[in-house]
Amino acid sequence: MEAEKQLVSALMADAHIRRAFERGHGLPSEPMSVWRDSDHSWPMTAYAPTHLPKWETLTEAMKMFIAFDAGMEFQSCYAFTAHVNEALIGKWSAATHGFMANVEQRLKRALHRQGLQAIPYCYLVETRSRSGRSSTRPHLHGFFIAETPIDAARFQVALERAFHPDLIRKTRQRAIKVEPAYDNGGNFAGRSQWLSYMIKNIDRWDARLGKRRVHLSRSLIGIAREAWELRREP
Repeated sequence: MEAEKQLVSALMADAHIRRAFERGHGLPSEPMSVWRDSDHSWPMTAYAPTHLPKWETLTEAMKMFIAFDAGMEFQSCYAFTAHVNEALIGKWSAATHGFMANVEQRLKRALHRQGLQAIPYCYLVETRSRSGRSSTRPHLHGFFIAETPIDAARFQVALERAFHPDLIRKTRQRAIKVEPAYDNGGNFAGRSQWLSYMIKNIDRWDARLGKRRVHLSRSLIGIAREAWELRREP
């Protein structure tokens, strides 16, 4: 994962160079162009498409970043944080088929009811504070790619009904938060910051979660794989 962090940092630096090259030559900025060498900026960047690792060697964290970056390129990525109702936490912690299985199943059902069964999304269940020094109630950090703001609103409704079915309006903003993801002032490095925040405690053990606390939908994996194959084209 450390090698992938360095790769992401280099790729985001390359993105700055290529966008500056486009502006300097009066070229339009097109989605995914920062990954291609069609603008002939290759002498100034660290990576060429053929230098990128193969899909099979990537971790799930890297696949999440690739999908997030693709969603950002098309301005359709939304980040979310979802806290789980205490009654559900107690019920799922005592269940024989596992906490993570209940989280996954409940969200899938809620998304299906909203007509979003094919929406690309991922999440990580966290039970530690930001510093990792203390425990917190289980909550989800994740993102999804939505074609329209209406789909984003429906995704938020699905989160509310999956994890806070009795949520009242005055606590909604604190329990379930969904917001569009933006580049901060055109800073590509910010694209890696949300993912770093998501996975900051990924190696912290919690018996309730078992060995697996990450979920990537098939549709999200498909987007990531297609985007990576495109970027590796010479």
